[in-house]
Amino acid sequence: MVGLGVLVFAKHPALQSISVISILGMISVVLVSYTILPILFRFFISGPAAKGNFPYTFSGLLVTVWFFGLFVAGCLLLMGVAFLLLLLPARRKSKKLLFSRIMMYLLRIFLRAAWIARREKINPGNETFEKPAVVIANHQSFVDILVMLSLAPKLVMATNRWVWHSPVFGKIVQYADFVQTADGYEKVLHHLRDKVAQGYSVVVFPEGTRSVDGKVHRFHKGAFYLAEKLQLDILPVVLYGTGMIISKRQPFYVKRGVLCTRILPRILSVDTGFGVTYQERVKAIGMAFRRAYQETCDIYSNPDNPYFYRQLVANYIYKGPVEEWYIRIKVRMENKYDFFHRIIPRKARITDLGCGLGPLSYMLSMFSEERDVLGIDYDAEKIAIANHNFSRNGRIRFVYADVADYDLPASDVFIMNDMLHYMDYAAQDRLLESCIGKLLPGGMLIIRDGDAGGTARHKVTRFTELLSTRLLEFNKRENDLYFPTHEQFIRIAARFNMKIEQRANDRFTSNTIYVLKRKEESDG
Repeated sequence: MVGLGVLVFAKHPALQSISVISILGMISVVLVSYTILPILFRFFISGPAAKGNFPYTFSGLLVTVWFFGLFVAGCLLLMGVAFLLLLLPARRKSKKLLFSRIMMYLLRIFLRAAWIARREKINPGNETFEKPAVVIANHQSFVDILVMLSLAPKLVMATNRWVWHSPVFGKIVQYADFVQTADGYEKVLHHLRDKVAQGYSVVVFPEGTRSVDGKVHRFHKGAFYLAEKLQLDILPVVLYGTGMIISKRQPFYVKRGVLCTRILPRILSVDTGFGVTYQERVKAIGMAFRRAYQETCDIYSNPDNPYFYRQLVANYIYKGPVEEWYIRIKVRMENKYDFFHRIIPRKARITDLGCGLGPLSYMLSMFSEERDVLGIDYDAEKIAIANHNFSRNGRIRFVYADVADYDLPASDVFIMNDMLHYMDYAAQDRLLESCIGKLLPGGMLIIRDGDAGGTARHKVTRFTELLSTRLLEFNKRENDLYFPTHEQFIRIAARFNMKIEQRANDRFTSNTIYVLKRKEESDG
């Protein structure tokens, strides 16, 4: 700046111009670097992550624009249909039914064309919605409205003020004869009684507002009051995945996932199994609904749901290209940790020894809110990255330590995933003994490592390990590699009276998975 600045005082006009332009250019670069770029970084990346949300990506924003663009186009089309129907010389009831049917089909087309989720529908009772009922559903996203209205043509919905007055779909809601319940259900009873007489069902979200944390919260009494006054059955519908795809905390960012609609059996108006008055029924039905929702989560919160893989990768995408692509490739090679998820209970205290960047720990925690996970690794840089992720919460933590010296906590599951061979054989035995000593009743040890007796396939394992530790230096090591053998684990199992199961991890390497469990008395 100083060197160019002195040229401002040069007598030659060309030198003055060059210096002024250069100084202005450098000042612009500094201003952009210290103002615009930090603002953009905070808005798109660090800001959302600090609140526990996905950081924005270019591909994610494209999906979001596509989704909302289709949605707005569909709303405009429906408003055009409503305008044409107003001009059509036909009975009002016929026009309303035609509009509801067109809206249902358009929503089905939209949900398919939006290409954001795999749709699943569970309807064991073959419910057709032909008989009027009060249809209740959990509420996590505005997508709930679209999904519910796509189920059947004869549905009217109880809405709040912002839906009723929305500039995008407010007029559609009003033309479809939906009701606003901000002033109480008593004031809309007469209107709803007329719609029920025409064969319509009433859709209500008993929670009253969208759930932030994805759980089913306390039900309000309005839906059950309506069912009692109108003498209608209650038809529960469990919605899964809508809050993952578009959450209340991040309403204008669309993620991919699974959308499941689970239609539960009708609760007849004369059924007193859930209570006699609507005040009694709201509590009993709410408890049953939450159980059904948890059952649905247990079915679909698994590695087949693309939402969890994308959430995991999103934690690492701005950590650097090496870390990002390592996670992408490794997790896919691990089949998204499906094996670990299937054998580990949904409620467990898990200690992940040699956790590295923490992908396994995070995935196990994502699949169940009843898993507490501790990750331990001797690589301080990897632990720093694992701790600096938006998915970290009170149920998962990472510690920088040498597992050989660390005071391990009592756990239901100890995982040693590709880490034993960094320790000599004596240290391996000591670690295994320590884990067995801290194992809670009914617990297990899950060990995956190369089998030194794996002959030709073990050469592939050694070669890949040498690449990662010597050539790429992605994994740190201080000693030689000491790959265990299956005989070593058989001796440990016999010594501590444990059952042992083993299976090959893949077809190309000697990597083998061992599961050690304490024998029950019935096992002898």
